[in-house]
Amino acid sequence: MQNTVTAFQSGGARALKFTLHAFGLLILILLALNLYVPQLLGLTVHEYVGALFLIAVLLHVSYNVFIFKALFHNPAPYFRLRDTLTVCLLALYALMFLSGIFISHHVFDFIHVGGRGLWRDVHVSASIYALLLTGAHLGLHLYALLTLLGENLGKKVARVVLLLLHLLAVNGLYVFVTGGYLDRFLMQASFGFFDYDKSAYLIFCDLSSVFCLPLLLSYHLSRYLLYISCPRN
Repeated sequence: MQNTVTAFQSGGARALKFTLHAFGLLILILLALNLYVPQLLGLTVHEYVGALFLIAVLLHVSYNVFIFKALFHNPAPYFRLRDTLTVCLLALYALMFLSGIFISHHVFDFIHVGGRGLWRDVHVSASIYALLLTGAHLGLHLYALLTLLGENLGKKVARVVLLLLHLLAVNGLYVFVTGGYLDRFLMQASFGFFDYDKSAYLIFCDLSSVFCLPLLLSYHLSRYLLYISCPRN
């Protein structure tokens, strides 16, 4: 009986710890998406949130530095995809943060460089593609996250979360096709970061759905690549 109680308490503590970590990850994603809608909270908050996000990214990179030492060492398709996404994402984040610092009017206003217009274009372009690749990067880890979710909160909860992500991805595909996002990603039209004619909350919802599209595509592609590398009997 005591063993059962101890196991229950241990499982409850693990579930609480996982829930807090998952909530923290969700908040981080929401803050990151908020960076794409600066008019939601204002440009000043946008810069401070961006600085906090920079710290979070640096901590994430330092914590996973072992991965960078093994880049492209494994020729399996899944690891080629993972490593390519990692390198491209690092380059985009470097461009996004550096250009953001160069055009800052609040947090890094003591840094003065020329060509603010050029750096703003670099900042917007890098941010656009970083949005897609961040979703794809997270998609590589979605199976592990869902597995942890199922172990701690139940498989039904994991299935519901996966279903909701698929629904968001479907909406993201609709928004991508009908909302002119393809032209924006190809830099043939202005990206709607400062589209004050459209509700900031609507832009935020659209971006959330568009973010889920590469996330689910990467999730299913990675599952397929792992399957062909290690097929089950």
